[in-house]
Amino acid sequence: MSPNGEQSGEPKSVNLDSGRALLGDVLETQNSHLGNLHKILDQSFRAAENHAAFYEKLVLFDVGTIALSLTFLGQLIARAPSGHIPRHPFLWYLCPAWFLLLLSIYFCAHRIIAVNNIITNQVRQMSNSVSGNHLNRLRSLIASLSRTVGGVSLSGDQAQQFRHLQPTDGSYQTLEDVFTGLNTALMGALNQETEDTGKFLADSIRQDKRTSILARLAFASTTIALILICIFAVQSILGL
Repeated sequence: MSPNGEQSGEPKSVNLDSGRALLGDVLETQNSHLGNLHKILDQSFRAAENHAAFYEKLVLFDVGTIALSLTFLGQLIARAPSGHIPRHPFLWYLCPAWFLLLLSIYFCAHRIIAVNNIITNQVRQMSNSVSGNHLNRLRSLIASLSRTVGGVSLSGDQAQQFRHLQPTDGSYQTLEDVFTGLNTALMGALNQETEDTGKFLADSIRQDKRTSILARLAFASTTIALILICIFAVQSILGL
């Protein structure tokens, strides 16, 4: 008998009802995890479509502006008495405007690609966050299971089934040892996901900083190009 009055070597009592309830909690947590992940992916994909659509519209606007300026140029040439437009406005206004519009298209294409990459990284970050919360919840449930049914002894064959968990003492005697190995494995997975989340976040910040500059340059290029085209149109019409 132990000093506190309990008999040594007596197996711990097992509450099967509590064990079943905890197992149901595990399954419910897993289902909730999958549902949250599905919602995150759906919202992220919609956000990616909206971001990409915005810059795609800017690209279409730039292409349309080039097409309209070419049409306007053809009408000017047809109405010009000599069949030629003034050389100075064409070289100093219209040609630079076309170049700026092409630059805007180039910048927008890079921004669209970067936004898709950023959204992909955000999906991974959110997925890792949800998974991290899921792992922490599982660790809490495993601790509860260990307190409830941890005293159940394992046979030799049963212990061999869990040998891949690699316990500290090299063997399994009870379910408590199994739960300890599971907790160690979950902790390793949680640390890895935390490290991956940091990498995804750093990559997203880097791409956003780089391409946000390109996005501002795209807007500036389009604006300046429109001003140059307007100047060219005014000078060409006054020169007819």
